Amino acid sequence: MDDKLNRGIQNFREGNFKEAVSELNEYIAFNAFEVQALYARGISHRKLDDHQKSLEDLDRACNLLPTDAELLSERAVTKVHLKQFDNAIEDFQKALDLDDKNPYRYSSLAFVQAKAGLVFEAIENYEKCIELDPEDAIALNNLGLLEEQIGYKESSKKRFERADSIMSESEGEKFQNVEKLRDEAIEKIKSQRADTQKKPNSKKKGLIKTYFNTIGDLYSSGEERKRFLKFLFRDKSI
Repeated sequence: MDDKLNRGIQNFREGNFKEAVSELNEYIAFNAFEVQALYARGISHRKLDDHQKSLEDLDRACNLLPTDAELLSERAVTKVHLKQFDNAIEDFQKALDLDDKNPYRYSSLAFVQAKAGLVFEAIENYEKCIELDPEDAIALNNLGLLEEQIGYKESSKKRFERADSIMSESEGEKFQNVEKLRDEAIEKIKSQRADTQKKPNSKKKGLIKTYFNTIGDLYSSGEERKRFLKFLFRDKSI
């Protein structure tokens, strides 16, 4: 039966959520109090847009470990999907109380407070998040949007400028990393051309696979990958 758990967790980690649910269903049927399994199945259900089942699993996990900040936070996320904002706020607040040095706890709470119309409370928590992590561009941007909403134009403008600056630096680093890998791959392909002619495409395919896997790691969404691939392989003569 442990094989079911191991395969379920492995599928969960690899993003094979349907397979994860299938394996974990069988495991949990005989191991109803295994928090790791309930957590993985709960998140898998959420990834498959079955938020009610996700909540049921995460409720069970939280009942077993009521002082686990990560479990409370994940349950809150599912409650947000179900538009249970008041309950989500309660869970995010509990998670923050347990882990109050983590900037993510403040930004998570702020995000759902804003959705619930608690603008000033959200602003306060975004500010606390930024105190702990001044480089959190998303928190800065969201804070700027809220300040703009209540008429704090100058402060909002500064938040946006700082967020844009951080994002530009981050994107620049990504460009450099990917372009460096591309250049290294091209040089290796050139140096190994004689060998690849004897064994067609073998090494070249390996290098290209490594390159595109790295792009996949750096850019999680399809649209991001398309945009950066267009940049990387644009006509350099233009």
